[in-house]
Amino acid sequence: MTAANELQGLKIAVSALITLTVILAVAAYFLYNSASSAQARLAAERDAQTLARKAANVALHQYDEMRIRIGAKAEEFDAANAEISASFQRVNERLDNLIKKVDAAVQTAREHGANGPELETVRLKVQRAIAAYRNEPAKNYISALERLTEVLENLALLPRLMVGRPR
Repeated sequence: MTAANELQGLKIAVSALITLTVILAVAAYFLYNSASSAQARLAAERDAQTLARKAANVALHQYDEMRIRIGAKAEEFDAANAEISASFQRVNERLDNLIKKVDAAVQTAREHGANGPELETVRLKVQRAIAAYRNEPAKNYISALERLTEVLENLALLPRLMVGRPR
């Protein structure tokens, strides 16, 4: 009987060992599978973070390039935006002076004998171009340059029309 008890204990020990081995194998499989998927998620997150960092660097580079092309010296957005707004304000002030100078130049040209209707036409074109610049509904850098170029084109016509004006 003692031999049977010993075999019985051995059988229990072997079955417990097999059960624990199977449980350990299943646990190892699930842990390995979980670790593998965690590594895949980690790699995906690193890739996403790398792409986000690259996109942020590209956006920052593009902002700096655009800021430099516009001519803003300030690097921070709010300061650069204020600098651009101040520049537009200075342009508006200079345009006010330009209208007065064109009117004075036309008056002087008339006093010296230039009488053609072209003189008044050019004066009106300059005023309209300045008004178009000021009243631009979505004023931006490109539209401002186009309107100011239009003003310059019209101003370039004035000297040819002031034939009677002494030099």
